[in-house]
Amino acid sequence: MNVIRYTLNPMKTVTALFLLSVIALPLHAETKPDLRTITVTGQGEIKAVPDLAIFNVSLNSRNKVAAVAVDQVNASAQALVALLTKNGIEKKDITTTSGGVYPNYDNDVAGKIVTYTANYSVSVTFRDIAKSAKIMAQVSTVPGIANVNGPSFGFAEPLQFENAALTKAVENAKSKALALAKVGGLVLKEPITIRTSDASVPRPVMAPMMMRAAKAEMNVAQAPMEPGEQTINASVEVTYAAALP
Repeated sequence: MNVIRYTLNPMKTVTALFLLSVIALPLHAETKPDLRTITVTGQGEIKAVPDLAIFNVSLNSRNKVAAVAVDQVNASAQALVALLTKNGIEKKDITTTSGGVYPNYDNDVAGKIVTYTANYSVSVTFRDIAKSAKIMAQVSTVPGIANVNGPSFGFAEPLQFENAALTKAVENAKSKALALAKVGGLVLKEPITIRTSDASVPRPVMAPMMMRAAKAEMNVAQAPMEPGEQTINASVEVTYAAALP
């Protein structure tokens, strides 16, 4: 009688047993815990006094020769910048906003150019609002001044106020969420998402101030520059996780 013997490789035996154990495991569908959420919107508001005053100054010159008109308005612009810097306004706070030259046509003869007008405009930022009226009164005496628009008021560091408004908005949202959780018999957990739009800082439109020579200088110098108080608003939408107690 022949006897057949088999020799098993120990490593193959271990592998086979492992595969059998894996196959023997029960299969379960992946499940997610019962997720409860509370979504609320929050509003934040900060009031602050502006620390900047901004004026727009325009100059122009008219002449039959375009180059002459340009030279004249350039001379006025240089005088304006010199006056501002002499009064302590830094170059970084003087920004050219526009400039150019264009023809003026005869109303009776089509296409006939009678003169040229050159113009130049700058934006001037005052970091000391109290001094702005006196300096702008001097600006009104610069030859070629066409008009002055302003002031509008703003903030040197608006981000600090925007962040403060956003912080209050999130606090307001959490307060609402806690109230809703209490009514619903839930425990409020961590925020899952926070969505926000940029905080809104008011940008007032500048009113035109037509200034002419010495009389206007006296009137402007007496006018108080009151920045008042501006409101910065922020809004957020927050979704919180919630659970049964």
